[in-house]
Amino acid sequence: MLILSIALLPENPVSTSRQSALSLLDHVCSQVTATLAARVARGGRFDRRAFDELQPEAFEFARILGEREGARAVVRFTDSRFASAYDADLADVYLAMSLQRLAGSLTAFHDSFGVATTTPEFSDALAWSRQVMSTANLRRIAEALNERTSEQSGSLQLGPDYAEVRRTFQRFADQRVEPLAEAIHREDRIIPEDLLKELADLGVFGISIPEEYGGMFVDNLTMCIATEELSRASLGAGGSVITRPEICAKAVLKGGT
Repeated sequence: MLILSIALLPENPVSTSRQSALSLLDHVCSQVTATLAARVARGGRFDRRAFDELQPEAFEFARILGEREGARAVVRFTDSRFASAYDADLADVYLAMSLQRLAGSLTAFHDSFGVATTTPEFSDALAWSRQVMSTANLRRIAEALNERTSEQSGSLQLGPDYAEVRRTFQRFADQRVEPLAEAIHREDRIIPEDLLKELADLGVFGISIPEEYGGMFVDNLTMCIATEELSRASLGAGGSVITRPEICAKAVLKGGT
């Protein structure tokens, strides 16, 4: 049935479905924005007390907006001269995952968001997302990934400083993280203390902290490159280790005193 449904797609299904998915995300975000704005307004002005009563909804909607911005970025990249068919596949996977999470959020907060997931447009988008996230399609993309032996950061033509950052974290990921990744994931092990110490010596836990607070933050691209290379070796023992202090640091810098 899956093979038949794919065969019946339009001649250029990827571009059409990608743009349709992005348009749906934009439309839903506009609807929810209007709904929540009306609920936190008193006399035509923003009311903080009313907003405080919608904290779970506000948090979830902030996540949706963040994913929408990510979706816009990946779609823009697929239209650039740097993008390959592999990059377009990854963009589709991101959009498909975003649509599925969006459907869950709209269902869980239906009384507050007031957006239905049963419209023909949403049903079509979710059907497309299931095709993208099918085992057969993900296996095809994984095989393409395994065939890539260089330029793990993509065809972005990184400058010399960024290229050196990539090489540094690439070597560490290949030599220290990847040999341990299989056992850590399959046997649910705790990350070894000696690996954590080496990550600390490499500056991983300070790469998202500004220098005035004792860190070594340069810019977000440096952070992204380091995260990508560590995640390539192991998400649990590499990528997530570097993102946890980043999430904490940015929250404190933005909202702390």
